[in-house]
Amino acid sequence: MPTPKERLEYLRGEIEAERISWSEIAELQSLAKHIDPGDTLLLAWAEEAKPTKFVVTLEVNVDLNGVPPSVIDAALRSGIQRMFDEGLVTGESDAVVDTWDVEVKHD
Repeated sequence: MPTPKERLEYLRGEIEAERISWSEIAELQSLAKHIDPGDTLLLAWAEEAKPTKFVVTLEVNVDLNGVPPSVIDAALRSGIQRMFDEGLVTGESDAVVDTWDVEVKHD
């Protein structure tokens, strides 16, 4: 049976080859106490994913020109929904949005 250090070296190779699996990441997390404090690569991969909260504030002043506020409200909500549906929030990264909420208010 391989030692923890041997497993860590194997997992390093999987990371560097860009083919580490989710189960191997879980194994790496379980071996975190065996990682050298200066080993930034393994420490970064062993860190448990914690959601990061972002708060984005957007203020929009609209000259309604007779358009009911509810139309603009719906358009803003629809636009924000499309941002999430089309992946515009995370771009081409591997990040995943767990939850989001929108609140639209007007005078």
